[in-house]
Amino acid sequence: MSSGDLNTIQKIHDQGGDLKILVKTAHQGNVTWCLLTLAAYDGHTHLIQPLLDAGLNVDGDHQKESGFFEEFTTSWTPLMVAARQGHVRMIEELLSCGANPLAKDQKGIGMTFSTKDKMTG
Repeated sequence: MSSGDLNTIQKIHDQGGDLKILVKTAHQGNVTWCLLTLAAYDGHTHLIQPLLDAGLNVDGDHQKESGFFEEFTTSWTPLMVAARQGHVRMIEELLSCGANPLAKDQKGIGMTFSTKDKMTG
């Protein structure tokens, strides 16, 4: 996902591939994230709409419901990840698509903390 390759995502989708997968990452202690969260991490705003069109939820809810790699799956939303990375345009796009700015992770931490931590840390 770090390359932000829309053509690859489109090809997988066109061939009937499920884009609602979770991918084990090297980020944040090897957690698993959905493709939209990975796009948010890297600031690939051009991937938001194609991934939403493929059925992913703007808040990454399927991450929590999947049970796949359950102990390693974070409840951080794509919006939280974008805020933590400081991707302002990604934050704006996710909010315009209906992302919940009040969502909290499994520890009760929301986007405000993530943003503040990025700005001061």
